This record gives sequence, C-alpha cells and structure tokens, in this order.
Amino acid sequence: MTAGCLLRFELRNWWHAGTGKGVRGHVDASPVRSPEGLPYLPGRTVRGLVREALTLTSSLQPELVPAQAPFWFCGRGMGDDDRVAPGRSRYLTEPGHARFHDATMPREWRRWSARQPEMIEHMYEVLSATAIAESGLARGQTLRSIEVAPPLELWARVRIEEPPDWSWRQALEWSVPLIRGLGSGRNRGLGRVVVSVHDLDEGGGT
Repeated sequence: MTAGCLLRFELRNWWHAGTGKGVRGHVDASPVRSPEGLPYLPGRTVRGLVREALTLTSSLQPELVPAQAPFWFCGRGMGDDDRVAPGRSRYLTEPGHARFHDATMPREWRRWSARQPEMIEHMYEVLSATAIAESGLARGQTLRSIEVAPPLELWARVRIEEPPDWSWRQALEWSVPLIRGLGSGRNRGLGRVVVSVHDLDEGGGT
C-alpha cells in the first residue's frame, strides 16, 4: 500500500540551490538547472529540508510529531547512532519510507519555456558581493558573483511506502511551515520560502 502528497514551495525572493560550480568566467556559483535550463530543487535537497523541519518539530512538540518521524521519513545513517564508529557510519544505513521527488515548476510553465527557450536565460540574475574589512573598505580579491533564480513556485511529490500507524501527513503539515529559507545564502536573506502540504491532484500537473 502506498500513499503520498505534494509539497508546495513558494519562493518569495531570489534563491540559489547550488551545483558547486560556475558556468562562466564571471560567475563563481551557478544554480542547479534541469536539462531544459529551468531552476529546480533536487529531491535530496527536499529530503534534507523536511528532515530538518521534522527533527525540530519532534523536539518541540513530540505529541504531534513522534521522535522517530525524521528517521521514518528520511532514513537513518548509522552516524545518527553514537555507538557506531565514525569510520563505519556511511556503510551502515537504513532507508526511509518516503521518496522525495525533485521540486519542479508547474507543467504549464515548463510548456511555456519549451515554446520559448530563448527566454529561459532571462529568468536568472547575477548578484555580486565583496567582503568588507573593519576599515569599511573592500578586501582585495574577495569579489564573488552568484547566479540566482527568481521568485517562483515549485512542487515536489512525496511517495509514502507502507504508511505507519501514526499520521504521517499531520507530521508533515505541522513541520514544513518551519522551513523559512532554502539554498545558499539563506542566512543572508536569499531563498525566503513558504512550504505547505497538498493533495496529489493539485500542483498544476506536476
């Protein structure tokens, strides 16, 4: 028996989910893109955000989100167990019961971009910043440029294998609103987001 839901990510400003690589000489960090060139969140990133939110909620309100919820959804590395030697932790893992798909733009937007691929590059912006010394002057050789994606809406499918005897959906509904930012620079104002849980028939054909 399987079940599932959709997660809606409403990005409220510029954001950057990085690849760790630049794309041009003047850009130090570029966002991850689909084969069509569109911005998206990889499923592993979605899983990490959800796990962090579940962990926080279970510690604050265990009557709503049980302590095992983060591991049940997202899996457990033996590094989560202090009794396991660190060198062996990556070989001893336990998969979660939820599969987190990539968070992508709604189907209509993807169709629009397929009809006008020349417009895709205009979605992105390059932001530049430099480190400032105590003197108030810019430090030498610290100028960095980051390519960011615009505010938009992304939808991610969550598939649940063998639902538990507690309310997995309630656990998500209580937890994901705690996700307030995502991607690189979220502690500096980038990636403000509102996340919510929806039925599978929503999401604009995701």
